[in-house]
Amino acid sequence: MGISELKRSLLLALLLALAPISFALADKRVALVIGNSTYKNVGPLDNPANDATLMAQTLKDLGFVLTGGGALLNLDKRAMDDEVQAFGRQAQGADVAMFYYAGHGVQVRGSNYLVPVDANPSREADVDFQMVAMVLKITFALNVVERRSSAPAHDSELAGSKHQQSRRLPRRRNNRSP
Repeated sequence: MGISELKRSLLLALLLALAPISFALADKRVALVIGNSTYKNVGPLDNPANDATLMAQTLKDLGFVLTGGGALLNLDKRAMDDEVQAFGRQAQGADVAMFYYAGHGVQVRGSNYLVPVDANPSREADVDFQMVAMVLKITFALNVVERRSSAPAHDSELAGSKHQQSRRLPRRRNNRSP
């Protein structure tokens, strides 16, 4: 078994272990899979595109319909916003909706943000305009799946981790907004 097959098997096992029983019996399963690797203003990441491609294929094999038809790779801010909206529309009436993201991520003021490939924040206030807020956008898109299963998942490099390849945003010293 090659490394790619092993990864796929492990992802499949994890996905099935975390999913409720109804997941396997769900009639309508939708997913949004994004992998951002080639950033314009910070260091590239080696694995997100490969991980997203593997996850997309695994989900297709499980009967998911993917927003955009497969893994969406190296999305800028506009494309990420558009795909999240499309996912929200596609998730209406779904039994299961899953969001998977691999790429850079940051946490600012206790909120998590996904980093589009064109983001270039120079101050903390730029984050709200240049990045995708997990709670605001992803949760809103998934709220259309009322009383059904939803599974957000991300594999991101959060600012401050020892593996951080991007520059850090300035730390605030007070509670006032910039």
